Amino acid sequence: MIGQSGNKALFLSHSLADCGNVTRETLERRSFLASVRLQLVPACHASERLGLQPQVLALRSEQPELLGLLGNPKLCIVGKLSHPDPAYQYRIAMANLAALARLSRKGVPIGVIYSDNLADQRSPIGIFYRDLISFAKVVICPSEAMLSYVRRWMKPSQHHAVIEDPLQVSRRAFQDLDVSKPGRVIWFGHSSNLPFLLRELPGLMSKCEAAAGYELTVLSDPAACDKVKLLMANQSQRRPWTLRIVPWQVDRQPMQLEYELDRAHIALIPSDPKDPRKAAVSHNRLVDALQAGCIVVASSVQSYKELAKVALIGDNLPRLLDAAVGDYQRLSKKYSHLRAEQLQRFEGEYNSCRWQACLSLVMA
Repeated sequence: MIGQSGNKALFLSHSLADCGNVTRETLERRSFLASVRLQLVPACHASERLGLQPQVLALRSEQPELLGLLGNPKLCIVGKLSHPDPAYQYRIAMANLAALARLSRKGVPIGVIYSDNLADQRSPIGIFYRDLISFAKVVICPSEAMLSYVRRWMKPSQHHAVIEDPLQVSRRAFQDLDVSKPGRVIWFGHSSNLPFLLRELPGLMSKCEAAAGYELTVLSDPAACDKVKLLMANQSQRRPWTLRIVPWQVDRQPMQLEYELDRAHIALIPSDPKDPRKAAVSHNRLVDALQAGCIVVASSVQSYKELAKVALIGDNLPRLLDAAVGDYQRLSKKYSHLRAEQLQRFEGEYNSCRWQACLSLVMA
């Protein structure tokens, strides 16, 4: 139940399904969107700790009457508002800009979560994000690297906060690895990251030889899984590679993610440090994999390089994958010893304290 408008913390999100009041869906973590689970949900819970009652709205222009739900909240936090369908993106932009104009007129302080480098794009979504940033009293980023990108669109009077995404899984021991048997490798994530895996797979399959074979688990949406299956079926292999497809199940998170990471030896996180949209990604996939007992092999984007003490970071992923297999026992022992300290800033309680401080800054 949403309380009085004056004691409300408003959060603007978007839904791949219906628009409207999505508070229950959000707080019950039923969203497929990582940005909702990792940023909006912790922010909502932090608002409750401050004595506020969160309300989450997904606004689109086909339901303009939803503007009547805005009320007069203590603050408004804008979550990620991108959508893969351009038609929906225009509807989202129109509705949310109208909402922010109304809230701004009422003097409601606004925070904008900037978790994807969209404002740099010369496209309607780029214009929309530059508009969003203009309303912000505080711009909130999941990494210092992302903050370095968004600063160019901020005014000197605007504040900023860096709040790293929290761990989603419990701490697990590293598995034993026998090089005479297939090494279990996992790739997981949103399909927007799939091109990086597809680019690296031919080299991995044709060059890696440290294990007798490799089992690749792909944990993602069905369309992404199908693309990997098609590529692997037509690719030469130095050692046998098998594919294990696991469709992402929204209603089983984070249990499904935790189980699959715990089962794997190595997590593969390819990216592109030269891609302005991906160069400042969050740490979340790396820290979840490490927390669950995987040795991580990842591309050299800035957020991952911050964790180079507990992961193999570089641009030659076939060489790094073979190094992870060949030196698995030593590395797993080393990372097991170091990870508590390295992952401390991603713990849930630390994340909640950062969100409470951020929300207080927005309201100050």
